[in-house]
Amino acid sequence: PPKNDSEESMDELMLLDSLPVIDEFVDTTDDIFPHFEKYFKEKDLEFPEEELKDIVKDTSPIILKLKYHYNRPRPQQLANAKGLEFHEEPLDSSKTPSYPSGHATQGRLIANILGDKYPEHKSEISKLGNEIGTGRLVAKVHYPSDDLFGKELGNSLYNFIKDKGYYLKDKDGNYTKHAENVANDLKELAKNGDIDILIGTQMLVKG
Repeated sequence: PPKNDSEESMDELMLLDSLPVIDEFVDTTDDIFPHFEKYFKEKDLEFPEEELKDIVKDTSPIILKLKYHYNRPRPQQLANAKGLEFHEEPLDSSKTPSYPSGHATQGRLIANILGDKYPEHKSEISKLGNEIGTGRLVAKVHYPSDDLFGKELGNSLYNFIKDKGYYLKDKDGNYTKHAENVANDLKELAKNGDIDILIGTQMLVKG
């Protein structure tokens, strides 16, 4: 990420502070699944919540590993350190380091998976996924560069999971052994993966 004392970080702070806070948009994008579910209900589409919950659970440690590796302060923290006036929208979900944006990562990851399941709705689903990350910018709890890297990471995790065959269920609705292997691969990546592997898209795709 940009250094805390860089012009880029200052430019990002100024951009964020200029954004009007849209409370309803911030609230609806803070909770990821409901933001998608509203559209799915309107279109009478099945929303595979349990599978997505498992994918989010198994990819979250990777996001957290990167967050604490970079340990970037949140915009409000950086503004306070520089003695600048800055007004964020406080969120309980913004207690970890800033880079990358976990919401942007998971929004993009989920949108890609759902877009594969419902290709005729891919464009609208992709828009919803992007809004998850944008909501964090409007709330001023993430920098634009957090959002960009989060989306890149979401794409990388999607490719990693897709190349390994997703989380497959048998005819009785139980996960196959293959799905357990994908989950274990993600856990191993979070536990022992080199940071360069985690952030290198091509390497991450290859597993």
